[in-house]
Amino acid sequence: MEHTKNSRSEDFLKFNLLIYKTNDNTQKLWYTSADMYGIIVNILNIMYRSNAFKNDTYSKLLLKTKMWEKPNKHVAILSNEWGRCGHSNMMEAPICDSNISFMSTKKSQHVFNKLLNILAKDTEDELILKFKRSYRIYMEAHKQYYEARKDEIALILYITCLESLVAENFNEKKLRFSIIAPALLDDIKDKHETSLHLKKLYEKRNSFIHNSLKPSLKYEDNDLEFIDSIVARFLLLLVDIEKIVKKYRNNNDTKLITAWNNLLNEKYEEHLFSFK
Repeated sequence: MEHTKNSRSEDFLKFNLLIYKTNDNTQKLWYTSADMYGIIVNILNIMYRSNAFKNDTYSKLLLKTKMWEKPNKHVAILSNEWGRCGHSNMMEAPICDSNISFMSTKKSQHVFNKLLNILAKDTEDELILKFKRSYRIYMEAHKQYYEARKDEIALILYITCLESLVAENFNEKKLRFSIIAPALLDDIKDKHETSLHLKKLYEKRNSFIHNSLKPSLKYEDNDLEFIDSIVARFLLLLVDIEKIVKKYRNNNDTKLITAWNNLLNEKYEEHLFSFK
């Protein structure tokens, strides 16, 4: 630890630390620690961005300063056995650029713990694996938008993240993309307006991919803030996924993915004409 502190800054230990305890072997320790860090930070960012439209001075200040700040992403491995100690950079790891004061509430802690238990465990369930892939895509989208400032790439990734959850293996992908998310998210007040905004962004993504037309992402329309928040909120459905699809499982033998697809079809057909 002294070597780690001295090689960085005398103030190294004064900043936020994430402490992760594991009994993993030496060979995989750095990789599992880095992976766990990514999962944890991604959950925190998603929870924060799911409520991104509040008047938050911290968030506005962050957008102004992050372009030239170079955060110190570093892992220190501590052990009672000297030979297992070490340290290294995690340059590809995501930045925890969210104000995590919301984690002081019991509700937030419950959501965080439940998501961590799901995302950190191995599973063979198709629906959970689908959500896991989308969580990783969101993490990359977040990095492209908030760190690299590559808005077009971020837009592609945000839309891919949501599209894979609501339209994979279905036709009418644009309609499903724009209809299902607002239909499933209870906290969206103007579902019709949200649907139209999603449809517009989907069309911009398609024009960029298929016609090489650079999307015009208007700051005043909050295009990327909007899609970021929608995708983050949708990903949080994973917390109660079994409860959400329970009605669509004919029996306990019905797979979660089958029940999920039944739910998507019902919501799509139910809201097809009201949102168009």
